[in-house]
Amino acid sequence: MVVEYLVKNVTLTSLTKFLNESKDFVKSTKKPFTTNDVNQYINLRHLPYYMGGNIIEESEDLKVDGLKLYNLRK
Repeated sequence: MVVEYLVKNVTLTSLTKFLNESKDFVKSTKKPFTTNDVNQYINLRHLPYYMGGNIIEESEDLKVDGLKLYNLRK
């Protein structure tokens, strides 16, 4: 099975920026995403279901000491 990703190997800040720039993901409040929002989604391991429920996983491709990277599945 081939897994497709919307973004790979991004930091929390980069994932937040991606979600804010994407027209596919909009919070129910219509406000921009914050790093706190995205951190909660990372803890849940997915986006809210009304946004599509995309899975967020910690990247295993790159290991950098002291830096966590994430992948957002399609």
